[in-house]
Amino acid sequence: MNEYRRAMAGCPIPEGLEERLAARVLAVPVEKKSVIRPMSFAKKALLAALLAALLSVSVGAAVLVEWDAVFTRRFGQTVEEVPAAERLFQSVGAESVCGDVTLRISEALGDSQTIYYILEYRLPAEADVELAAQAWGSDDPARQLHLPTIAYYATDAVSWADYEAEMGRWWPDIEWRPQFEGSDYLTERNEAFYRSLPHPLEDYDFPGGAAAGVQTVDFDQSTGTMRFLAFYNRADGGLTENPLTVLVYPPSVTVDGETAALADHPALITFRPTQTARAKCGEIRNEKGTLRASVSPFSVNVSYYGGGYENSGALAAELALVVNGAETPLRKLSMGYGGGYGGGSVTYRAQFDEILNVEAVTALRWGAVEIPLTYET
Repeated sequence: MNEYRRAMAGCPIPEGLEERLAARVLAVPVEKKSVIRPMSFAKKALLAALLAALLSVSVGAAVLVEWDAVFTRRFGQTVEEVPAAERLFQSVGAESVCGDVTLRISEALGDSQTIYYILEYRLPAEADVELAAQAWGSDDPARQLHLPTIAYYATDAVSWADYEAEMGRWWPDIEWRPQFEGSDYLTERNEAFYRSLPHPLEDYDFPGGAAAGVQTVDFDQSTGTMRFLAFYNRADGGLTENPLTVLVYPPSVTVDGETAALADHPALITFRPTQTARAKCGEIRNEKGTLRASVSPFSVNVSYYGGGYENSGALAAELALVVNGAETPLRKLSMGYGGGYGGGSVTYRAQFDEILNVEAVTALRWGAVEIPLTYET
């Protein structure tokens, strides 16, 4: 036994010391330590979603979209160059099989007044694809493609089957070709006849003025599919309030003086525009008359009632947009325009060459008068 143990053996432990020490030890609070466990897959996914949402808010809630190069070529702008592009873009993906013709709308750009969309038209299997290819994109007057006439209706109540059941009996008697070279309409006799028939879509026609257009994109001869870029504009707006039915009459070709339709019946397709971009509007009444204007990212519509203007161009010469405090003449924003005049009223309509940032537009200048523009309600 060493000296330490001999010394401890000679030192008696006071009575009750052990119990008092145990009580003091148990009275000391125990420090709680956190346990680190691996994060589960579900928690990782939730965290990633939250970070993405926070990042979206931090950059102004921007939603990245990608659109077809067709739109970039038309407007000369990439999606990154267009403010709030997500409010203009719609991935549609609608398809309609109409007998031996198939229609498809892949994508659309638009707002409450205007819709641009990519239309695919697949020809019937028996169509002369080689003849169509000769006319496609030709500058030769002897070889011409006549673009399809397109009509628009605010409904989804009429299907292709409904339309065919009502109108199909007349189709064998119709010459589905233009009235004259360069026209997109039926022959005069057939157009008058066809439009006199009871039409299952006539109750859903858009009232008021409108503008429309079609241009070629490309032609895939291997599948017999033509792609077009089409647009429809309504001065009164309302394009996003209802489904939109697109009625497409057959395209045709003229080669060496012979004109032939590429199908023997119309076709239709329906989709619901979902764009949230709106137009800005303004109105003024003075001693000259009344002028109303609406400006959207894609178009401008102006109506004047009073007198003093010979035509739409004369009215347009006095109109300018105030954008970021600077004035830009309306005629510089588009390569062409449309409209009408008569009875003291004049209208001016134009599709912009580039997509306009309506947020930066504050007013329309009419001569010396400035008309404030505010978002439509």
